[in-house]
Amino acid sequence: MQPETFSSIPSAIWWAGATLTTVGYGDVIPITTGGKIFGIGVMIVGIGMVALPAGILASAFSQRLHQRHEDYKELVDDLLDDGKVSLEERVVLENMRVHLGLSKEDAQKILLRVARKEFERKDVCPHCSAILNSDSSSPNP
Repeated sequence: MQPETFSSIPSAIWWAGATLTTVGYGDVIPITTGGKIFGIGVMIVGIGMVALPAGILASAFSQRLHQRHEDYKELVDDLLDDGKVSLEERVVLENMRVHLGLSKEDAQKILLRVARKEFERKDVCPHCSAILNSDSSSPNP
């Protein structure tokens, strides 16, 4: 323990704040109570000047990434209307994936997720993925 350095809880809080925000580095620090209060205010403003824009940028990045996934999902949903993805449609999907900057893994996950929903909607055989007739349980030829 260092009773002369950490003689009180406010002294310990000041040390923690100065250490975390690298204000003063311990060589030159405010001595008076008013100086320490001013120092704490400067620390809070300094952290806020970094944290607030970082939060805004992270939120905007997350929304943009989500929007890219939604755009790709809508395209996949449109192309899966007939239950199949043709060679031309695969080229369109790949071009859109590259344009949106999605990884192949993310694009594959979206494609599988949409395909599952499409199959559930069209009454597809879970074993062979054939679309079943609505009037019988036999798969389409």
